Amino acid sequence: MRALALGLALLAIGDCRAAQERLPEAGIFLAGHSRGSVSAAALAAKLGNAVQGVVLISTASKRDRHGQALSAFDFATILIPVLLIHHRNDAWPINPYVNAERLSKRFPIVTVSGGDPSQSGPCDSQSAHGFWGRDAPVAKAMKSWMLGQDFAREIG
Repeated sequence: MRALALGLALLAIGDCRAAQERLPEAGIFLAGHSRGSVSAAALAAKLGNAVQGVVLISTASKRDRHGQALSAFDFATILIPVLLIHHRNDAWPINPYVNAERLSKRFPIVTVSGGDPSQSGPCDSQSAHGFWGRDAPVAKAMKSWMLGQDFAREIG
């Protein structure tokens, strides 16, 4: 598994360098949603300054039967800017808001409240987990952060 992770990191480094060569003025950011936040955090730690930042969205932070998620991850290994985005009412059990709130002592967080009534299960996109009814302002906050502009810290 470590060899696969290292291979993916090396591939990602190569892809980032190729993109920077082709578009030197463009910033490259990683983003991961839910369990994808585990991959994004791990790559951010491995890639270092090959990318400009990482956005961890609805961060999987609690251990479950599928693994430890980010419960034991050493966030000090990420040396680039990090943005957290989390809904206060995310009902997916491995994504408790309180864990994102703890991380917000180290990294900026966009806290989302409200939205449209869920049209799906708690881990699907049409719920608080996917910022249902709040997706446009969430995307705007993420874009503003990436561009180094002021961004909404509270959406709701």
